[in-house]
Amino acid sequence: MRKIVSFVVLIIIMIAATISIEEIYSTDELIRFHVLANSNSEKDQQLKLLVKNDLVAYMENQFAASQSLEESRQILMDNLDILQKRAETVLKEAGSHDTVHLEYGRFNFPIKYYGKFSLPAGNYEALRVIIGHGGGQNWWCVLFPPMCFVDENQIEPDELAKYTIQEPEKEIVIKWRLAEIWSSI
Repeated sequence: MRKIVSFVVLIIIMIAATISIEEIYSTDELIRFHVLANSNSEKDQQLKLLVKNDLVAYMENQFAASQSLEESRQILMDNLDILQKRAETVLKEAGSHDTVHLEYGRFNFPIKYYGKFSLPAGNYEALRVIIGHGGGQNWWCVLFPPMCFVDENQIEPDELAKYTIQEPEKEIVIKWRLAEIWSSI
């Protein structure tokens, strides 16, 4: 009898160890920022990072006072031409002849993990910066709430309130990691 109880306790512990709880934010309460490199060449990936770094540094100042999704959206719309010119300047100064264009709308994204929470795959409002053909590995973050401007590995879900007055809608999802591993095989 003792062996059966021990076996059942062991099974319960194993199952509990494979369950994770994540906070997932709604796709309707965010604005994402997406930079697509021309290709996967080392040069194109470096250019992508140069453009990303410049635009994020500029937008950090612009978004500093934003307290809502609507305010952030308006700031973004008011700065599209400036962002376009900045991206072009970064590429030109780096000696690149690549074109760059910006698209603002709704786009599909895969799941993204930010420290202890995640954004589900889905269709998000976003600003896309496409360098050349946009066929290389890309980089993305969240403009609102402003997670582009903090170290994503350091964000705690309860710290999000520091960066925005209105926290986006979220749901708690309980996942069984063994099922995730099995489905990926």
